[in-house]
Amino acid sequence: MLRLFQAQRLDAMVLEIGLGGRLDAVNIIDADCSILTSVDIDHTSYLGPTRESIGFEKAHIFRRGRPAICAEPRPPTSVLEVAHQLGADLWLAGRDFSYEGDRVQWTFRGRTGRRASLPYPRCVAPTRC
Repeated sequence: MLRLFQAQRLDAMVLEIGLGGRLDAVNIIDADCSILTSVDIDHTSYLGPTRESIGFEKAHIFRRGRPAICAEPRPPTSVLEVAHQLGADLWLAGRDFSYEGDRVQWTFRGRTGRRASLPYPRCVAPTRC
């Protein structure tokens, strides 16, 4: 797939890491930005039995000097430590960014400002809207 994407000369790609981070094949890509959405108890036979061990594995998608966005409301300490050790530019939900919305629009707040009255993305699958 990576060769096909390269041949298409895409402006951007969004790749999902399926198994942790450190051990996942997608981790060979030197990403411009990494997003850690959650740290749940899953894949314990590969990632370990605790949120700390799983957070350690998942945080290895972060890159030195690059944005590392963590949407987990209460990230394990291991995520913070790995981000620091790697020198990633860690953005924490609630500290560095947040969002809120109503049925019509939403607002984003980041480190350098706020964007209000944003439209929601268009629904791709009408049955899920």
